[in-house]
Amino acid sequence: MQYPQYAQPRFETRPPVRRVDFGWLSEAFDLFKQQPMVWIVSTLICGFGPYALNMVVTMISEFATGVTTYATPVTNLNQLGSMYVRLIPTMIISTFVYMFCLSFLGSGLLRIAIGQVRGQLVDLADLFRGWPTTMRMLGLGMMMQVTSWIMIVPIVIFGIDEFNGNPSVVRICLLAGAYVLMLIVLGTLSGLIVPAFALIADGEKVFRAIARSLSAMKHDWIRASLLLFLYGIITFIGAIPCFAGYLVTIPMGALMLALVYRDMLEMPPPPDVYVQYIPPPPTEGVWPPPPSQH
Repeated sequence: MQYPQYAQPRFETRPPVRRVDFGWLSEAFDLFKQQPMVWIVSTLICGFGPYALNMVVTMISEFATGVTTYATPVTNLNQLGSMYVRLIPTMIISTFVYMFCLSFLGSGLLRIAIGQVRGQLVDLADLFRGWPTTMRMLGLGMMMQVTSWIMIVPIVIFGIDEFNGNPSVVRICLLAGAYVLMLIVLGTLSGLIVPAFALIADGEKVFRAIARSLSAMKHDWIRASLLLFLYGIITFIGAIPCFAGYLVTIPMGALMLALVYRDMLEMPPPPDVYVQYIPPPPTEGVWPPPPSQH
């Protein structure tokens, strides 16, 4: 007689759903206070570096093409339009240079944040170690920028067309509603992919980073959007005293992204550093010999 083999029941265990934590803001500020000078100097470089390089590239391009915004006085709209058409190559080059430099320094800033969250020693030199992920960061930034333009440009065109005529109250309300809806959509998208920038700075590919971010944040996207909204309010308040608050709020933003990466996507630990063991030299006249010489 054969007995059927008993099979133990299989229980599927689901990982716990991770939640967005507003305490990341205070934790980011505490981390900032541990390395204030590194963060302040890095923020100054990130703020003025791309802008200064953009100005230099713009001046070189305008000198090479012979088209400038101040050489010839503009007397009518046709001249203004013609001038800006001729400035399109300069505008494209300067914009790309600005965004490339910003992506490079932004990658370095996030590398500092990720390293500090991991408990590693960080310094100003880490800001200039973002070369491996610069193009990926630029790609994600361009995707976000194009998405914003797709939503903003039709609203702006419609608004200009309406206000050139005699807009009614209903159309003004519709325009305001469309603008608010656009802000909600952009805030939701930002909340869904908020850890993607930190993932890319840590070596992840663009589309893989977006997919992982969407998977991690989709269960708590409302709180993620509210977290970004609260951070935006803090940043706005910090900008009031001559933009000095940016020296604190920008580092807090980078650290907050690293904390989201840590808690929502299980940030891997830093790579182990193995020290190769070198056995001692043989000692003559000693018995038994050391274990490494058996």
